[in-house]
Amino acid sequence: MGLFGLLVLVSVLLCLGGRSRLAGRLLLAGAVMLLTASVPWVAQSLAGHLERQYPPIPVAALPKVEVAVMLGGVLALPQPPRIRAELVGSSDRLLHAFRIARQGKAGRLFLVGGAVFGGDPAKGDAGHARRLLAEWGLPAGRVDTADTSRTTREDVLAARDYLTARGLIDRPVVLITSALHMPRAVAAFRGAGIRVVPAATDVRAAAGHSPAVFDWVPSAAALELTTAALHEIAGLFYYRWRGWVPAA
Repeated sequence: MGLFGLLVLVSVLLCLGGRSRLAGRLLLAGAVMLLTASVPWVAQSLAGHLERQYPPIPVAALPKVEVAVMLGGVLALPQPPRIRAELVGSSDRLLHAFRIARQGKAGRLFLVGGAVFGGDPAKGDAGHARRLLAEWGLPAGRVDTADTSRTTREDVLAARDYLTARGLIDRPVVLITSALHMPRAVAAFRGAGIRVVPAATDVRAAAGHSPAVFDWVPSAAALELTTAALHEIAGLFYYRWRGWVPAA
């Protein structure tokens, strides 16, 4: 349930309890919050703050490493009526990983990502991503997967186990994820003692060419981007509270 939905629920309960004036104020506050979060300028500002911390760099500028780690959430899984995994906005991560491997910047790819909402872990994100890379021509022998991780924290632990088992825990790895997610991912990996070279992609706060007036016209797309940015900001605070990332 989102924050606005929670405010609506509390307002209904207050109305039932005879406190309609307070309920009305809560609904008004929620409406203002929802409208503000739907403004493209607000969404772009929040997302841009996160994405500018680790801007994308050309593949040619990346150092050569033994392993590149790609975080999951890159495909729509083949749930009916889909007959196979399909590309989504964050599939840029998979394309970026393919280019990094093809250009010889990483000897191996390690893909993490299981079935986020449960189900058979073997049918998670990483396995389908590996098969798609094989379709694109990347040898399957260069790709390893972890199909059970469902959060960034679990991604980190899977990567640490993988690197430790191969004696690579002290070597730098290229970290591939969306630019919006990169600040939390970098902090989480470094907090676990893994040296990472950020390779951001899937940039969402990009300069547009539409008239400036549309920066102030609320939209569903802006609301979704604001929600994603706030999720990352809240997630970073939570990770710090849990001691999974170094204090700022």
